[in-house]
Amino acid sequence: MTSNVCTNGRTKREHASNEIARLTERISGVLLGHRPQAEIEEDLEHCRYEIERLETFGRSLALSREVLDEAVTEHHRDFAPKLNSFIEEALSVTTDARYEEVLVSLTDMTISVQLPETGNLRGIDVLSHGTQDLCFVLFRIAIANLMSRTGETIPIIMDDVFANVDSQRRAKVLDVLDRLSSQIVLFTKEEDIRAWAAQSASNNPNNKLIDI
Repeated sequence: MTSNVCTNGRTKREHASNEIARLTERISGVLLGHRPQAEIEEDLEHCRYEIERLETFGRSLALSREVLDEAVTEHHRDFAPKLNSFIEEALSVTTDARYEEVLVSLTDMTISVQLPETGNLRGIDVLSHGTQDLCFVLFRIAIANLMSRTGETIPIIMDDVFANVDSQRRAKVLDVLDRLSSQIVLFTKEEDIRAWAAQSASNNPNNKLIDI
């Protein structure tokens, strides 16, 4: 009786030992592809630090963008009226006061003019091609002229931009150009513009006419 009990006990102990060995081997196999806990916790701490750093950087970027947006808005508020004033004066001179009120949009810098027939402000797309071209030229000249006042003079280079503008208006807008402090390079094949340039060069030694 005692012998049978001992035998059963040894059998159960061997079975338990084998099961423990099997489970130990299985656990070792599962853990084989995993990093040590200390290393994982160290990486987690580094990730938490990076998240905090990036969140701080994100808040700084948001604040910077807000400041820049305010600066751009303020610049537009200051810049647009000056564009209006320049274009209004030049457009009035070149069109014999037909168009005297101009509005440059603060958001997209589009140009509207007051139509003498209705008194309403409309986009320049309703004007003739020549007048549209004239407005675009004056717009670019105004920007270059205003930016030149804040620092180094900005040269203005134009290539036959008056092709759709009639000769009377061309002469008047050329006189506007002649009064600016900016350096202007004008390429043209129009004879009346060449004649104006020759006359201007004879009156002002700073102006030059080059035939190419």
